[in-house]
Amino acid sequence: GVAATRLQVGARATMPRPKTNNGWSAIKTAYKKRRQPAPDESDDESEDDAWRRRPPAIDTSHESPDDDDDSDEVRAVDGFVRGEDAVAWLQDLQRALRRDDGDARAIRTTVGAWDVLRSKLLPLAEASAGDALATRTLCKIFVLLTMPLSDKCQQALEATIDPKKDKDRSETAIRTRTELRDAATKQATQLIEARFAFAERPKVLRALSRMFDGLRKARREPGEDIDVELALTLLRNLLVPLPPLEDGGARGAAALDALTKALREELVLDQVLDLCAAVHARENRQWHLVLVEVLAPLLAAH
Repeated sequence: GVAATRLQVGARATMPRPKTNNGWSAIKTAYKKRRQPAPDESDDESEDDAWRRRPPAIDTSHESPDDDDDSDEVRAVDGFVRGEDAVAWLQDLQRALRRDDGDARAIRTTVGAWDVLRSKLLPLAEASAGDALATRTLCKIFVLLTMPLSDKCQQALEATIDPKKDKDRSETAIRTRTELRDAATKQATQLIEARFAFAERPKVLRALSRMFDGLRKARREPGEDIDVELALTLLRNLLVPLPPLEDGGARGAAALDALTKALREELVLDQVLDLCAAVHARENRQWHLVLVEVLAPLLAAH
């Protein structure tokens, strides 16, 4: 879960139920509608209580931590102070996104409409630079928020509308195509904005670069391969070619240029090239395909 218009962290009181039909209500409703019980989840607590029992994850009160607190896990970034339940809230949001619809992605587009990535999650990623669990959870959320368009949405966006042929189609088919086309346009627009958002946060890209550190070790820890796979998948999602929108793809191209420049300056692309050089090693063979997906858009654009 993510709180709607206010993600205040540090509030210790139980979060009240919203009285209006706001965005939080929309995400919660979509989550509950699509949620399937997981094997490891207990039935002792109701879904409604689980969503309301935690205080939100980010403090927007512009208060800085105490001067004597030098913890890497709690730092003020752009007026944000990470709260003690931040990881739990991030895991709630991750579960909601994983149960989103595969095509329309109502939860993802709602989160995107609130600009949560730029205004909340990326500052939180900077504030959590010293927390490996929070960084990994955030990267999983970033991957879910930047997934490429589904085949159905891609086809709906690229399809040419023919009024003559539409006369022979049912109203349901036309409505479904229109809904998919609108959803695809929203998702593509949000992917473009995600490119700009990451390009504006060099510290987050620096943290992304550190997720490749396990490649330099003779023996890797179990989680280090996961970190590399998450980092590569996020790069693939951010760099994947997008269908041209109303502007003919000009803003998408500008976003790709800005992101590529930032990745180069923060040495993220150097990490990818180092992995390419060592891709024939047995422990790196699993990343052949995703490396091709990362490099192909870069080579095509430059």
